[in-house]
Amino acid sequence: MTVIYIRFEGAALCSSAICHGEEQIMRHESEMLVSYGQIAVFRPDQPLFNLWTDEHVAQGFAWRPDCAAFGVPDHDGMCLVCIETIDEMKAVADDAIAAIRLPYEVRENKVGIGSISDEVFMSIPSGIYDINFELLPSFTLNGETYGFLIKLSFCLCQREEFKIIRKGGDMTSDHVLRQDADIAY
Repeated sequence: MTVIYIRFEGAALCSSAICHGEEQIMRHESEMLVSYGQIAVFRPDQPLFNLWTDEHVAQGFAWRPDCAAFGVPDHDGMCLVCIETIDEMKAVADDAIAAIRLPYEVRENKVGIGSISDEVFMSIPSGIYDINFELLPSFTLNGETYGFLIKLSFCLCQREEFKIIRKGGDMTSDHVLRQDADIAY
C-alpha cells in the first residue's frame, strides 16, 4: 500500500489510534454529512461542484479533470467515508449497492473529499489515479447508524478508465454516457 498523509479537519474516526494532526496512515475513516446527493473528490484550489445533467444522474457520476463527483441516494443521517490508497484494485464488495471507477489526477500532493456541508483535505502523492467508489448499505457501529458506507480507493493509474462496475442506487444506466461535466456556479 502507498502511505498517504492526511491533515484532519473536523471529526474523524479511524482504524488506528492516530486521529489528529498530520500523520502517516494508509486509510482514513470520517463521518460526513453527504448532502445534495453527491460526494466529490476535488482540487482544493478549484470550484468544488459539477453541474449534473440527466445523463450524469443516470450513470451515477459527473466528472471533469478538477472534480470527480459520485451520486449518493437520499438518506437520513451521517455517512461513514473510508478513504484509502491501494497498490491494485480489489474486487467490489458483494454487498455494494453501486460501484464506479474514474480516473483522477492529484496535483501538488493535495486533494479534497466532500459534500456541500462537510469536507476533508488530504495529501496524496501527485500522480494519475483510478478512483474506485463503492456505496455500501446502511449499518450501525457503536450505537451510531450510518446512512451508507462510502469507500473511495485511490490506486496509481493502471487503465485510466471510466467504468460503471455495478449499477445501483439512483443509477439507471449500466454504461458510461458522458465523460465530461461543467462547473456548477
